[in-house]
Amino acid sequence: MIKKANTPNCILQGQQLPEYPLTSVGILVYNATDTGSCTIAEIAPVSNLCMLRKEGDIMYSLLQILLALALMIILLHKKIHISYAVLAATAVLFVLSGLAPAHLGNALYRTVCSWTTWNMVFTLYLVMCLEYILRTSGILKNFTLAAGNLFHDNRIVLGFMPAFLGFLPSLGGAIFSAPLVQEAAEPYQLSPEKKTAINYWFRHVWEFSNPILPSMLLASSFTAIPIGQIVSHQFVLSFAAIVIGAVVLMRGSEFQTDGATITPQTGNERAAQLKAVLLAIGPILLNVFLVTVCNLNTTLSMLLIVTILALLLRYTPKQYLAMFRDALNMPIINSILAILFFQGMLYATGTIDNLIQFFQASGIPASAVVYLTAFFMGLLTGLPQGFAAIAFPLILPMLGPGNLDALALTYICGLTGTMLSPAHLCLIVTVEYFHSSLFSSLKPIVVAQLLLLGFTFLWMTVF
Repeated sequence: MIKKANTPNCILQGQQLPEYPLTSVGILVYNATDTGSCTIAEIAPVSNLCMLRKEGDIMYSLLQILLALALMIILLHKKIHISYAVLAATAVLFVLSGLAPAHLGNALYRTVCSWTTWNMVFTLYLVMCLEYILRTSGILKNFTLAAGNLFHDNRIVLGFMPAFLGFLPSLGGAIFSAPLVQEAAEPYQLSPEKKTAINYWFRHVWEFSNPILPSMLLASSFTAIPIGQIVSHQFVLSFAAIVIGAVVLMRGSEFQTDGATITPQTGNERAAQLKAVLLAIGPILLNVFLVTVCNLNTTLSMLLIVTILALLLRYTPKQYLAMFRDALNMPIINSILAILFFQGMLYATGTIDNLIQFFQASGIPASAVVYLTAFFMGLLTGLPQGFAAIAFPLILPMLGPGNLDALALTYICGLTGTMLSPAHLCLIVTVEYFHSSLFSSLKPIVVAQLLLLGFTFLWMTVF
């Protein structure tokens, strides 16, 4: 039976009256009459209304992040510094989200007061101190000469340096190898963008097979697959990344030299180069040992290493002051703070959760949901841990247990997003170090990453 409702505030069919917003089971839907009264036509379930509202929220979140990323890309293309571009994108996210200012303050507070933030800042500052010591003492130059004599081709040295240091899991760790690449590139006429691409790419060739990386540990934890099996299954991807990097990045007329040959070394020169090798590789190996075996904090580890090296070289107070001043690279520090703030706002606005829900409700195949989630999480956060923590838990319930191929495909999709992300710390610190154009540096990376993506899908689905 239809109940009569006499009210002067009747509205059109399908809309609700202010007097009757919701019942315990649904929303009242009225039929309007000519006399100004209306009748209850049906009771629509509240779940339907909530679903429509949720879908609207998800689509609006997608619009927010697309506008924020578009603004970031436009500003970076106009040579605006990465920190300002990221802050502008963060502001767009906040304004469009409609959140109260308190949420902005909370995200800022969490960024500034987080130990993770300052651990990263202090670690990178101490890395720059180490770079100053190695560069000004001549250790880098002799180390590069020794590596050149070993490999007889500086192009191998160019790839070897960042690849070797890529074993060290640290945020923004590409700053370790950037000065080594700069030194090894001296015989060639390489652009800053080429050096940036080489350092950035070869730094990450072990992402698929380094068992101490956080993303690898997360992969094993979430999928219950032993990490040894993951490494053996995905090692071919690291090998493919090295080959693709060599083909895409290590060819061209800019690698031609003046034809000079390596001159015979004297005994003193060999001794100096051997010492340089020990002093250059020693801190890196010691850092790996202290962080992975001794479980030491990265800031404390780097502080210990810088102190030991400065004492070995008998630094004077004047040299200490020069090192502290030279190592303070504010553009890099500001960029890191801006990106961490942006990542905090992504979670504060619910963008990450809504994006995941969008893919899950889209009706596309489960495998595509997992792969797209990994890609977009990598693109948004710029962190392997970012996509790993969100996408890997989906593998077990959606793609089944023990699926190594699915894990590898999720990994490559996530890393593709990460490598192409303007929020990737390794990309930012390398661009800052070489004073290069971010987009010009990314062009060969896009080519190499797409080749690696295609190879991975072919290898995992055919072989």
